[in-house]
Amino acid sequence: MLAGGRGLISSTPRVSPSRMKSRLQRPRSSNSTVNARATFEKPNQYSEGMPYVAVNGVLVVDQGKITAAAPGKALRGPGYRP
Repeated sequence: MLAGGRGLISSTPRVSPSRMKSRLQRPRSSNSTVNARATFEKPNQYSEGMPYVAVNGVLVVDQGKITAAAPGKALRGPGYRP
């Protein structure tokens, strides 16, 4: 037994708070909301709530409006047939 009555199996590793600050952590809560407006009847509706979207460093959504820029490349899966 270890000091304090804790066995080897029940002991948990301790990480100092100074080491935790340098780690990337998942955000605990979201501070933005995205609303999907598309339906089966109207599938070509854009989502709301993302005022800026960048693809390869180029804004494709600027202040909530879609731009004419097309910097990305379409990804095709194994089932794609031209």
